[in-house]
Amino acid sequence: MLTSENFLLIYYIVMSLLGFSLIILDKRQAEKESWRISESALLITSLLGGGIGTIIGIALTRHRIQQIHFVIKILLTSLVTGAISYYLFSQQFVGKKLDWIHYLWILIPIFVYLTIHILSYCLRLYFFMQASRNMKRVRVVLPRTKEETSAEIIHFFDFLNNILLPTFSWQYYVFGARFFSWEIRMDQNGAKEIYLSAPSDLMDLIMKNLRTVYIHARFESVEDAVDERLPNQFRQLQFERHWSYSLRTIEVKDGKLEHKKNLADSLLQILDELEGEGGIQFILHPLSPDKQLDQQTRNRLSKIGGSIYDVEIRLFASNASLLQGMIATFGEVDVANNKIISEKLLRFKIREWFRNIWWSLVKLQAPSFLLGPKLRFASYQLALLLQFPTSNLRVRGISRFQHRRLPIPQGLPTGDEVNSPIAVTEEGVRVGLNDAMWGQNLLVVGTNGTGKTTTLGQHASHWLAREDEGALIISSQAHDLMNILQFVPDYKKVYIIDMDHPGEYGINFLANDEHPAEMMIEDFISIFDPPFAGKIKNMDFLQQALLGLRKVREVSPSWKKAVPAIDLRHIKEVLSNEKYRLHLIQALPKDSPIRRFWIERIQLMRNPRYYVTNIAPIINVFDRLLTVDRVAKTLCHPRTIHLKKALLEEKAVVAFQCGRWDYGIDVSEFAGNMLITLLYHSILHQRELEPEDRVNINLILDDAGGYATRVMMMLMVRAWKINVKAALAVHSWFDLPEGMRIFLNIVFPNKMIFRSHHQEDAEHWSNWLDLLDADDFLHFKHHYACLWLKADSEQKDPFIVRALYEQEKARWGKFHFDRSWPKTEQPVKLNPILLPNLGDIDESNMYSPPLKK
Repeated sequence: MLTSENFLLIYYIVMSLLGFSLIILDKRQAEKESWRISESALLITSLLGGGIGTIIGIALTRHRIQQIHFVIKILLTSLVTGAISYYLFSQQFVGKKLDWIHYLWILIPIFVYLTIHILSYCLRLYFFMQASRNMKRVRVVLPRTKEETSAEIIHFFDFLNNILLPTFSWQYYVFGARFFSWEIRMDQNGAKEIYLSAPSDLMDLIMKNLRTVYIHARFESVEDAVDERLPNQFRQLQFERHWSYSLRTIEVKDGKLEHKKNLADSLLQILDELEGEGGIQFILHPLSPDKQLDQQTRNRLSKIGGSIYDVEIRLFASNASLLQGMIATFGEVDVANNKIISEKLLRFKIREWFRNIWWSLVKLQAPSFLLGPKLRFASYQLALLLQFPTSNLRVRGISRFQHRRLPIPQGLPTGDEVNSPIAVTEEGVRVGLNDAMWGQNLLVVGTNGTGKTTTLGQHASHWLAREDEGALIISSQAHDLMNILQFVPDYKKVYIIDMDHPGEYGINFLANDEHPAEMMIEDFISIFDPPFAGKIKNMDFLQQALLGLRKVREVSPSWKKAVPAIDLRHIKEVLSNEKYRLHLIQALPKDSPIRRFWIERIQLMRNPRYYVTNIAPIINVFDRLLTVDRVAKTLCHPRTIHLKKALLEEKAVVAFQCGRWDYGIDVSEFAGNMLITLLYHSILHQRELEPEDRVNINLILDDAGGYATRVMMMLMVRAWKINVKAALAVHSWFDLPEGMRIFLNIVFPNKMIFRSHHQEDAEHWSNWLDLLDADDFLHFKHHYACLWLKADSEQKDPFIVRALYEQEKARWGKFHFDRSWPKTEQPVKLNPILLPNLGDIDESNMYSPPLKK
């Protein structure tokens, strides 16, 4: 007789063996990189009583052990079946004959599983509807520029998958993933638009990434992209065969996607040929991370291009002929030997019954759970399907952006009148600055990749080639510095200081004992502004520390020997080391203001609250500057480069790479400010020379937003007296401190403004230049810019140009890299921090209680 004990024992043994076998099989398939057993199959097996065997299989094979969420699910399902087993084995069933009602207990895990899934779907549907009410839409305005389809679009869809998915896998089953909409619309007047929709908090990030693919396209925010009227005709599309036939890798050749025809071109052409209103909507919704990993393994998808989406393709039109035309266009698309066809008749009839609900989902750009078939695409397939129309598409009603054609103002030097042309117009006319205009300086505004750095080098190439002029170049990145050095001929001597590879020289301007201490103090403080001004509340300590060190080296030979050259480490030592500070006080003249300053603050600095408020922030800044060994060796190098000799006597080129992205923007700006201060001190004496005895100095600063300090202002105010000519490049006008913008606008009347990436920048320039509006600045083509020059004491009208790059002038890059660029970090030994031997400290003369022992 089959009793409950016998039946359940045999049942659970069989199910455990099945669970164990499935884990072993899945392990072997994973090792072969072949098809895999789905996670759902393993979970259902565990729910039906195979949990013990599944857990034993995981423990023995160490398979899926790193998928914590999966292991937790297996344990929970095992607990559920264990609880049911305990109940079935209780006294009321033991020894009794089983009837049909008892067998229903075996199905309880299935009911639990289905209940959890239904609850998950309901929760996700609720959060989907909430998210759909917070969508942001943008309209795409296409350029007239021809643009190749780059393989970067694949990376875009991989990136989109990552930001649409929640942070943790379990959140997907509660909140779901976000979604993205791509659609084409045609109104009754024949106007055709492309709209993109995404969650409002993600749209800016998505647009920023998409601009790296379509650098000439433009995006405009719109309130609503979908008409409220319910269309007469509508369909959704599906695959002819199962979607798994379509998941295979495509080839990318030379960074370009190979495809026969652009789908967007085809759709726009069919909309143009037929009458009526219509639209196509793609709703992209990522699969759960678990399912994506499973499908990537099953189909051997690569990590690049292997992100998987559920995609709904919705068509709607005012008449049947337009709808059939769009369906036929999709039918021409071959997705890995799988066709895209219209949905089945039964599904369409169900949609007709719920057409109002379906249309509300279309208007909200939201995915549907039950009302539409879904096509499963990998991101490399979406990269082929969802492209912007090509530039050679000729249909009515498409908005395309083009540059204004503005004439060259009268009175500007062109052609042979220009010493070093920097740009060329659409008509092929070369423009730039001549000798008379060069002294008025040039400001180049543009982000990376627009051509700003090359423009600096092209602009300065004529003067960099002169044997009777020196030049100082500062760049925040090594490759940008080389882009300028390639214009320096081989007969010019070049000094290169690379903060990544400290070498023979450093930039420690504090070691200059010839410069008056009072002026040195003002310049020293200005170096900290703007990089660290917000972090240091009281600059007096910096001033008095430097003044104290300068003074004791004048009056005490022991201090002169202990500190052969002042650097940042000595300033820090005065502030952080009380013993060092007391020795400094003892060596200062008794009635000096510096001594009185430090005596008054001895007890204050011993107060923890005062120290944390006033001293600790300064110490933190110095730690920021000196913690990295390479930075410390550059800023505190025992041998400071002799700029006076290099620039004025040798007429050499001094180039400095300050590592903006390696060490941080603040450290990079501080280092650049220190070198500019050293330049100012080295050439200031030229104002006392006769004009014919002065040497022209060309100052070229890339990423110069943080260099606009007091010293920079003084340098440019006296530029005509000390023969400094400058060319600066900044990412944004608002990178410059507010107080410096008016000043630099005066001393830099010549400007070349590339494409802006910020609305604030674009609006600023459009307010200044009546002939151009903000959209012009936001959507310049690659290497195109607005050139705004001053000639004959008159500010001319702006006009549009393309940056010029003369290869015959830029041929010295490899020469300087091989001969002058430091390849390895040289052994630089900094001067040790020594305490002069002045005997014991006598605090009785310091008007301060003695130190507590």
